[in-house]
Amino acid sequence: MRECRSSVGRWAAAYLLVVVALGGCGFGDDSTAAETAVNTVQMPLRSLYSRSFAGLDVENDRLVVYRRPDAALDTFVRERVPEVDVEFRDAPYSLDELEPLAARVTGDWHYWSTRQINLKLVTPRADGTGVTVVAAAGDLDAARAEFRQRYGDEPLILSPPAHSGIAPAGFTTR
Repeated sequence: MRECRSSVGRWAAAYLLVVVALGGCGFGDDSTAAETAVNTVQMPLRSLYSRSFAGLDVENDRLVVYRRPDAALDTFVRERVPEVDVEFRDAPYSLDELEPLAARVTGDWHYWSTRQINLKLVTPRADGTGVTVVAAAGDLDAARAEFRQRYGDEPLILSPPAHSGIAPAGFTTR
């Protein structure tokens, strides 16, 4: 359990570094009310409602909150950002379920490198559908089979790295 808390703490610290590096989620002076609302509710949702909260998104001028159904979370968001159009969408998994899985895969970074699968990014998906694993591998289908063998039916989504050469700010690559 101590290792799990430590890993989750590292994820939280990495997230905080990303937010700081991006200047509070990177929304500039021309940001919409929904984009500004992300800065208001994201950290409290992560800390107070991690059992139900999965993530946030902004679609046009609407804040989209992905969560397992939780009336208290919904009320919290509405009270914090009453001026924002908010849509609540059900998520199959919460951060409490996805972050330990992401930490487990991250903990296996060396294992995967010995199998010629180079992990580039491991992060819970904002919509709560699973953990995105960006991995460079000669045969991505074979890598997916190996992931299924090691992790079973865990909600892992393996993707190849983008070829743009642009990496998300603040995410650790090895």
